[in-house]
Amino acid sequence: MAELSGLSVNYLSKLENGSRQNISVDTLLKLAQAFGTTASDFLAGTNSKSSLESTLTSHERLLINKLNEISPDKRDVLAQRMLDIIELLTK
Repeated sequence: MAELSGLSVNYLSKLENGSRQNISVDTLLKLAQAFGTTASDFLAGTNSKSSLESTLTSHERLLINKLNEISPDKRDVLAQRMLDIIELLTK
């Protein structure tokens, strides 16, 4: 979760054990994104994302987040290369 959210393990531990109770909007947005949901759904305890998005593993969400950090043209090239690798592995 630390890697997905960009928050430190120590900070997340404090949130989990209740020693840190107030968080910023920025932190809320990071946590919601890491969980694959919106901030409002995260606070409400619901998830309006599609069934596909709600079944993503933490590594799959991390991959999507990393892909979103690069330019669209490079992202498309990388996605094609990944599809080629998957094709080779599934033959």
